[in-house]
Amino acid sequence: MKRGSGAKSAIIVLASALLMVSLLMLAYGVLLRSNQHPIITLPDSLHSGEKAQEPEQPVREQIVSLRPDNVLAALQTVQTPESYYESLYISNFWSGGGSTKMVERYCAMGLQRINVRSSGITRCYLSDGETLYLWYDGDRYAVSRSLNEDISLLDLAGIPDYLGELSASRILAASFQGADKSDPDRILVEAVAEDGAKREYLVRLDSARLLHVDVTEEQELVYQLQQLELEQVAPTDELFRGVFELPDGTDPFGINQENDGAYTE
Repeated sequence: MKRGSGAKSAIIVLASALLMVSLLMLAYGVLLRSNQHPIITLPDSLHSGEKAQEPEQPVREQIVSLRPDNVLAALQTVQTPESYYESLYISNFWSGGGSTKMVERYCAMGLQRINVRSSGITRCYLSDGETLYLWYDGDRYAVSRSLNEDISLLDLAGIPDYLGELSASRILAASFQGADKSDPDRILVEAVAEDGAKREYLVRLDSARLLHVDVTEEQELVYQLQQLELEQVAPTDELFRGVFELPDGTDPFGINQENDGAYTE
């Protein structure tokens, strides 16, 4: 009886040992496979089903080709700088004569100051879009009036408001332009006005400012605008110091109080 009982105990011990060895080998195999194949974690956007937001593309990449029916939408996406200075040379032509003028335009903090010099006389305009101040260089005081739909600061300065003038039905052609065809930096729009005059606008893609304008009537050039300079600067740049004051030093829009000591060279 004792011999049989001992044999039975030996068999149980041997089976237990084999079971422990099997468990150890299985655990080692699982650990080995986990080291060979790292766990892959999906991004949150895939878990939630949301598409990752793509950065905004320039207009020339948003629209592959320009057409009369989509160029206005393209122009409206071009960002105008919040503050800038530009100088323009404007010519008017008529039978037997013509005239020219230099225009300086300062835009910052919702204000515009435009100086128009022609025939040795400089007219100065200052406006916040609602109130207009007008004086001539050398005057001590300015006159003021309210702006409305019948009077536009750009009209007074002789600068076309191309977005206001253009309508899709009168646009003849539109195309990207630039020295590098693979990376154009301007848009050319050809249109015809109600009076039959042909207008060509060359608009900069970096600022939405007019680089060149030609207006022809019966194939004769009657108006031309050329941008000579454009500076995109901060509203606290030294360039704007005193620009939005009246000739007597009055600060009608409180700009000096806001920027006192903030102008930088």
